[in-house]
Amino acid sequence: MGTVYNHIASINYKKKEYSKAIENYKKAIRILTMNNNELQLSVVYSNTANVYEKIGNNKKFEEYQIKAFQYAESAYNLKGLQDIGEILYQFYKNKKEYNKALTYYEKSNQAKDTIEKSDNKNAILKAEFKFDNEKKLTQIKALIQEKNIATLNNQQQRNFILVLIFLFVSILATSYVLFKRFKIKKQNEYLKNKLQEAEKIIIAEKKAAQSELKAFKSQMNPHFFYNALNTVQSYILSNDKKLAIKYLSKFSILTRSILEMTEKEYISVNEEIKTLELYLDIEKARFNDDFEFNIRTNNINDLDQTKIPAMFLQPYVENAVKHGLLHKEGTKKLDIDFSYQNDTLFITVDDNGIGREKSNELNSIKNRNHKSFATDAMEHRIDILNKTRTKPMKINYIDKKNNKDSATGTAVLIEIPL
Repeated sequence: MGTVYNHIASINYKKKEYSKAIENYKKAIRILTMNNNELQLSVVYSNTANVYEKIGNNKKFEEYQIKAFQYAESAYNLKGLQDIGEILYQFYKNKKEYNKALTYYEKSNQAKDTIEKSDNKNAILKAEFKFDNEKKLTQIKALIQEKNIATLNNQQQRNFILVLIFLFVSILATSYVLFKRFKIKKQNEYLKNKLQEAEKIIIAEKKAAQSELKAFKSQMNPHFFYNALNTVQSYILSNDKKLAIKYLSKFSILTRSILEMTEKEYISVNEEIKTLELYLDIEKARFNDDFEFNIRTNNINDLDQTKIPAMFLQPYVENAVKHGLLHKEGTKKLDIDFSYQNDTLFITVDDNGIGREKSNELNSIKNRNHKSFATDAMEHRIDILNKTRTKPMKINYIDKKNNKDSATGTAVLIEIPL
C-alpha cells in the first residue's frame, strides 16, 4: 500500500496536482513508518521534498530532504546518500550556509567513493579470483590424473595436496585484500591532508581580504566626516546659530550611524537609505533651495532583509553632489533608485550635473594633483569583494548628453547579485 500511494503521488506530481501529490506521499509515509521500511521512507521523503520545492516552500523542502537523508543513513543506502547529499549541498550553497553545504558535500562524496571503490574492488577481485581458480583447477586436474595413473589407492595423499592448494589460494587472496585496503587508506590520508591545506589557504585569503576592506572603510569614514562637517562649519562661521545647532544635531545622528556601520560588513537597504537621507539633508544646506533629491525603491519586499556592503553607495552619492551638482547653475536634481529583479539588486545614482569631463577640468584647475580618493578606494574595494563572491558585482558609468553633445549629468549603474 505504501508503494502504491508513492506511485499515485508521482503521477499527481507529473500532472502538476501538487496538493494531491503531497497528500498521497504523506499516506505512503505513514504506512511505511508503521513497517519501519527505512529504505522506502528515504525515497518517499525525498519525493515529497521535491513537491515542496516546486511550490516554493523552501522550509518544508529542507525539512523533508534532511529526513530523507537520515533514513538513507539508517538503511545504509549509499546511492540515496550520494543523491540526497548532493541536493542538500546545492540547497545550502545557494543559501550561503557554507558549513552545512560542506557537510553534505563531504557525505555525498564519501558515499560516491564507497560505491565506486566497492564496485572496482569487487570487479578486480572477481577477475583475479577467477583467473587463479582456473589456473589452480588446471593444476589440480593434472595432479589428480598423475596420481590416478601412479596409484589409485593413495587417496589420503591426494586430499592432502588439495588442502595445501586451497590454503595457498586463500593466503594469496587474503594478502591481496589487505594490501588493497592499506593502499586505499594511505590514498585517503593523502587526499584529506591536501583538502585541509587548501581550506587553510582559502581561509587565510578571506581573512586578508576582510582586513583590507576594514582598512579602506577606516580611511573612508574620516574622509566622509570631513566633507559633512564643512557644511556645519559654514553656519558657525556665518554666525547662524539656529541652523548650526540644527545641522549639528543631524550630524551627530549621522555620525552615530556611520560608526555603527564601521563594525559591520553588510547593512540593510533600509539602513543605507536612512543614512543617505541624513547625509543629503546636510549637504542640501550648501545650496540655495535649488537642490532636490529623491530615493525610491521598487519590487523589494523586505528592505530590512536585503543586504549590501556597508558604506557602499556614499562615495558615489558624494561625487554626484560635490563634483556634479555643486558647480551646476539652476535646478540640481539627484535620483537614487533601488530595484530587485532575478536575484539581483539594481541601484542607480543619477544626477543632472555638469558631467565627469567638465568636473575633471575644474578639479585640474583647482588642484593639478587632484584624484578622487573615494572612487579609487571603491574600485579597489569592489575588486576585493568580488574575490569572495560567486557572482561579481558590476559598476557602469553613463555620461549623459543632449542632442548638442553637451553634458547633462552622470548616471552610475550598480548590480549586486544577492
